[in-house]
Amino acid sequence: LSLDSSKVYVIGGFVDRSVNKNQSAIRASELGVPSCRLALKQFYPECTNPVMNVNTVVEILISFLETGDWRESFQRAVPLRKTRTK
Repeated sequence: LSLDSSKVYVIGGFVDRSVNKNQSAIRASELGVPSCRLALKQFYPECTNPVMNVNTVVEILISFLETGDWRESFQRAVPLRKTRTK
């Protein structure tokens, strides 16, 4: 998994924990816009709550650009309260 400097990344949008689950992904699909999730389960399974503030996601992406390492980027940016290694 990597970031592509020729693409625009939209962070946020809808809060999908509401009644209409997956609205962001559904809308992106309807518009033909590729979408994906951060690979938290794969690289940082300690994260028990994948719902992040926009600023946290931006910090993760910036850290990944600096390090090239998803796990390190998640460890740097994800608040400790969202992990089971408190």
